[in-house]
Amino acid sequence: MYGALSLDHSTKTKYSFQRMNILLLAITFLSFIGVVYLATEMQSIREQLLVNQPAFKSMRIDNTFAQEMPQNLFSTTQHGNNTTQILIVHAGDAWLKQFGQQVAQGAKSITKNVKILHPSNATINDVLWADALVLGSNVYNANPDPELLAWLATLSFHYDLSSKVASAFVLAGGISAGEELVMTSLLHAALIFQFIVVGGDTWTSAFGASAIMGEGPFHLKTTNNILHGWPNECYRQNNEIPQYFFDKAFGLGRRIAQVATKLKV
Repeated sequence: MYGALSLDHSTKTKYSFQRMNILLLAITFLSFIGVVYLATEMQSIREQLLVNQPAFKSMRIDNTFAQEMPQNLFSTTQHGNNTTQILIVHAGDAWLKQFGQQVAQGAKSITKNVKILHPSNATINDVLWADALVLGSNVYNANPDPELLAWLATLSFHYDLSSKVASAFVLAGGISAGEELVMTSLLHAALIFQFIVVGGDTWTSAFGASAIMGEGPFHLKTTNNILHGWPNECYRQNNEIPQYFFDKAFGLGRRIAQVATKLKV
C-alpha cells in the first residue's frame, strides 16, 4: 500500500514538471515572437520618420550632439528682392518718433518696403497692404495713446488678418510706470484681430522694444554717472534716446521683417 502511494505521488510530480516545462517553453516562444514583432514595428516607424522629417545633419560639439539646421530655414531675402511690406503706426511725442525710426531702420535691413504713418493717416487699406503691423505708443497713465486706441477700434473683423505679423514698441517715463502694460495692451489688441504676435530679438525685449526716458541711469549724462558703472550707451546725450534702447528698436524691426518674410514663403 505504502509503495503504491509512493509511486502515485512520484508519477504526479513527474507530470507536473513536464507541464511546467511545456508552459515555460510556450511563454518563451511567445515572448520571442513579441520581441521580433515590436522590433519590426519600431524599425518601420523609424524609417517613416526619416522619410518625413527635414534633412538635418548631426554634428558633434564638445561631446554633445547638436542639430545643424538647414541654412535657409531662417534666412531672408534682403532689400531689392524682398517683397515683404511693413507698416508702422504710432502716435506720440518726438522721442517716440525717433524710436519708431529705429524700428523702421531695422525692418529696412531686410526689406525696403516700410511705411510709417500716424493713426490719423492710416486706413484699413494700409493694414491690408502690409505683411506686418508694428504699433507704437507713449505711456499715458499706464495706458496706450488714446489716438492709437481709437484707430485700433476702426479695424474690422470682416477682414482676414490672421496671416499677418504684429508687434509693439513703447516709450515711457519710468521703469515701473506702465511701460510693459502698454506693450501687452497693444499686443492683446493685435491678438483680438488674429495677428501673429512677435517680440524682439532677445529675451530682454520679449514683448517688444521699449525705452525709459525719465528714470536713472537714463537721464541726461553727467560726470557723476561714470561712478555708477553703467555703459555709455545707457545715457542719453543731446536730448536723444540712449543707444541702448535704439538697439532694441532696431532688433525688433529686423526680427518682425524676418518673420513676416518667412511666412510669405
